[in-house]
Amino acid sequence: MSCTEGSPSVERAIEVAAEPEEVWESLPSLLGDDVELSAEPGGRIRARGPEGERAGTVDEADAPHRLAFWWVPVAGDDAPSFVEIELTGVAVGTRLRVRETRFDAAVVVDGLLRGPLARARA
Repeated sequence: MSCTEGSPSVERAIEVAAEPEEVWESLPSLLGDDVELSAEPGGRIRARGPEGERAGTVDEADAPHRLAFWWVPVAGDDAPSFVEIELTGVAVGTRLRVRETRFDAAVVVDGLLRGPLARARA
């Protein structure tokens, strides 16, 4: 079962006239104006842009094919979201697919209590 199953998501895809490796190198510029990204599992991400600052943790990184991470706005009480970025080579270059799934805080807590935290308390 996916952690995003049944949660509201937004997905977009475009084709870019560049090889996947080149698109992978430019990923930080797609996430904000000032981005710090350690593209490895457990790595940190911090992005600043017109809509504010977000911070998070990399869940999965398979250069130059897939990057998945959790992030949340630094200010305010918005719930976290899970972002999946996939790069696939196509005839014109690269198909870039981005999917962001937003989570209600109650849903996240419930999932944790039934998942890892439930096992830890057992």
